[in-house]
Amino acid sequence: MGLDIVIGDTVGVYDDFIEMSGKKVHHVIVCYRTRVVTDPPMISREAKEYVWIGRKQVSKLVAPEVVKKMLSDHSRSKFICMLRAGVDA
Repeated sequence: MGLDIVIGDTVGVYDDFIEMSGKKVHHVIVCYRTRVVTDPPMISREAKEYVWIGRKQVSKLVAPEVVKKMLSDHSRSKFICMLRAGVDA
């Protein structure tokens, strides 16, 4: 994904256990507010697509609960960019 950003305040620190190769792996995620400083994103080989969604649409996403929590906590953003990875989970 080609997108230049400026990192802002911390939204929160989250943890989750994701299954990888048949084992549960602990992930700690630090989420920051960001501001886009370039033109619209460009698709790379790491993503199939991107969409801009509003806050009310977060609960309807097909995504891990930890991702929904991070997006919900990002309450001051008018729109949220949600990426779907190239490999479906």
